Amino acid sequence: MTFDVTIMVLTFFLGIIASFLATMIWEIISIRLPKFSKINNISINGIWIGRPPYLCRPGHDAFNVFRINEKNGKVKLYIEHYNNSVEGIHKLTGIGIFNSPLLSAIYKFMPSFVSQSGTLTMRLKQTGDGITILTGIYSQIVEIEENGTSNLVPISEPYTLHRIRLPLGIQIRTLIGRTFYSSYEEVLKIYGRLCS
Repeated sequence: MTFDVTIMVLTFFLGIIASFLATMIWEIISIRLPKFSKINNISINGIWIGRPPYLCRPGHDAFNVFRINEKNGKVKLYIEHYNNSVEGIHKLTGIGIFNSPLLSAIYKFMPSFVSQSGTLTMRLKQTGDGITILTGIYSQIVEIEENGTSNLVPISEPYTLHRIRLPLGIQIRTLIGRTFYSSYEEVLKIYGRLCS
C-alpha cells in the first residue's frame, strides 16, 4: 500500500513538472517562432533613399538618403536631404526602435538651431520582385511660405524607402565626413536608375 501511494505521489509531481516544462517550452517557441519568418531575418542596416511627397510639386523636388544602423532593436539615423530649390545639403539625425519588421523613429535637423523635426513609422517588407523596401508614413511640422506669409503646417504622408548600395568611392568619402552625394542632380540620377 505504501508503495502504491509513493508511485501516485511521484506520478503526480512528475505530471506537474512535465506540465511546467511543456509550458516553458511552448512560451519559448511562441516568442521565437516569428523570428524565423523570412522578413525578420533581413537586416534594416544600410543606406536607403526616398522621395518626400510634399516636396515633389511643380518646380520642386527632393530626396532623402538615410543611413540606418540598428543594434539590439535600437536605431540610429543619419539623413541627408537633397532639394532642387534649396541650396546645400541639409543633414538630420535621429533615433528609434526596430522590432522586426516595424521601425519607429524621430529625427531632427542639424544643427540644433533649426527647429524642424519629424517622425517615421515604417514596415520592412519585400516586394513581389524580392526587393526590400521600408514603407509607411512620415509626419513633420514644416514651415511653408505662401503669399509672403510663413505658416507652420503639419504634414503626414505615405513614404517609401528603397535600399541602395554605395560604391566604394562614396563609402570612403563618407568615412572622412563628406556627404553621400555632392548634389541633388547626382541623387536624381541614382533614383532614376533605381526606379527604371
